[in-house]
Amino acid sequence: MAIPRVRAAVIALHWQVNVLRPEGFFGPMLAAPVAASGVVPRAVRLHAAAAERGLPVVFVRFTIPVGEGVATNLVVEQTARHATDLGFTVYPVSDCVAAASPETHAASLANLELTTAGCRTADQVLDLIGPR
Repeated sequence: MAIPRVRAAVIALHWQVNVLRPEGFFGPMLAAPVAASGVVPRAVRLHAAAAERGLPVVFVRFTIPVGEGVATNLVVEQTARHATDLGFTVYPVSDCVAAASPETHAASLANLELTTAGCRTADQVLDLIGPR
């Protein structure tokens, strides 16, 4: 029996207390910038909308190909580059990622723009996915 081919998926990287909360291991570095960026409600909306459209939404703690999450310059950039090297078409979701500083975030997004199929906002990704 053949396994059905998945055409698209949302891979959610590092959405965990360890990163998002001040008391988490990475919290002292990332919790405040993540909260200030407003990325969490946008990502929640993207996850829900993708699931409503029948796309797999996979939450991972560490690196696996593609998507959005916390630490733009770390897990997101590394994963996007690796997935691109493996032949995946990767669209980092620029308004659903965050880094420890705005400068680091912007530099990482500039790198991702050059090394992937290009950054998209959550709304642009939902347009690519199509209607519910």
